[in-house]
Amino acid sequence: LEDLVIEAVYADVLRGSLDQRNQHLEVDYSIGRDIQLQDLSAIARTMQEWCVGCEVVLSGMEEQVSHANQHKEQQLGLKQQIESEVVNLKKNH
Repeated sequence: LEDLVIEAVYADVLRGSLDQRNQHLEVDYSIGRDIQLQDLSAIARTMQEWCVGCEVVLSGMEEQVSHANQHKEQQLGLKQQIESEVVNLKKNH
């Protein structure tokens, strides 16, 4: 989404401030676009499809984060096990 906003700014379609920390865009100016009343349903459908696509991407990212966290926990457990074995070996020798 950020790339889309940046492209729109460079194309002078809109002007505004991008706040990356709070993840929002404050629009100061945008080019108006005349649309016909009969185009509204197609525009709404396109936007809905875009939202569904965003939800799919978000879901995939959340799943990847979950898998990464599980892998991290497994690795931490393995690390602790190895460290414990090293301590035991040092005590016994």
